[in-house]
Amino acid sequence: MYWCRDYPPLHLATRHGHAAIVSLLLRWGAEQTPLIQTGEFPIHIAAREGHAHLIELFCSLDNKWVNCKTEKPKLQ
Repeated sequence: MYWCRDYPPLHLATRHGHAAIVSLLLRWGAEQTPLIQTGEFPIHIAAREGHAHLIELFCSLDNKWVNCKTEKPKLQ
């Protein structure tokens, strides 16, 4: 897997606002895990960078890491 400046592909595509690449990576099973260095999830990166379209995408997913409605994530 290619990493650029400590960002895995999903986090890097999110950082740069590339919705098509983010969607493709998610379709192929990219993990939405937090960055080891900062603890940021992809949705946090999207928010920091001002990518509202990606925030909506991440909130539309059924995932265990982020519940965009009311609950905190249930870590295992």
